[in-house]
Amino acid sequence: MNPVEDNSTWKLDGSKLTLTSGSDVTVYDTVISGNVLKLSGKELEDFDGDGKDETYTVTLELTKM
Repeated sequence: MNPVEDNSTWKLDGSKLTLTSGSDVTVYDTVISGNVLKLSGKELEDFDGDGKDETYTVTLELTKM
């Protein structure tokens, strides 16, 4: 998903940030501490080629300078 497409939207509900682009929806947990915004969300991908998706966590940390 490219969250910066023209038709993309976002919504912050409590500590949940939802990014929507067409039919793709990604939800991140958000934590703000001082000048740091931390976003984390679960993703699925078949890393080992066995036909089964494995779950992993994507984490983004944004620091206000």
